[in-house]
Amino acid sequence: MQELVPDLERLWVPDDANSGAFRSVRAKQRGAVFDLVELSDGTVHALVLATLLTGPRQYGVLCLDQPELNLHPAWLRVLGNWLQRQEGADQVIVTTHAPDLLDTLTAGFRQGDVTVLVFDVDGNVRNVDPAELDDRFAEGWELGDLYRVGDPRLGGWPW
Repeated sequence: MQELVPDLERLWVPDDANSGAFRSVRAKQRGAVFDLVELSDGTVHALVLATLLTGPRQYGVLCLDQPELNLHPAWLRVLGNWLQRQEGADQVIVTTHAPDLLDTLTAGFRQGDVTVLVFDVDGNVRNVDPAELDDRFAEGWELGDLYRVGDPRLGGWPW
């Protein structure tokens, strides 16, 4: 989480005798302590994603539908890095409409570590071969760029 919130000092589950079965999370930032309910939705969402991707529980398949929702756009690069170095699942499937997140996956896609699936014009799912986009990559384009302009080999914005 310190990749997203550099001045975050600590996250913990308090040991409150009065809390019963209910548990919460507290955060310490710049010397101030905050309960989970005092954190932004984006921070809580990022905390959940970080726990899923780096926590002790191992998943066979972890499916994340639009994990970029509620996150600050600047955090999408960090999320993309988490997704690529995660150890919490054997396979992670991500659906996204976020070009900035797709940009972070370009190198992994080109190396064969990330698979991109798109719907073709007939509605069939198709696996994109990185070699199909080599001409664009040679020009400096990234996956998100191609999505933004609606490159037919990648799909993208519908207008």
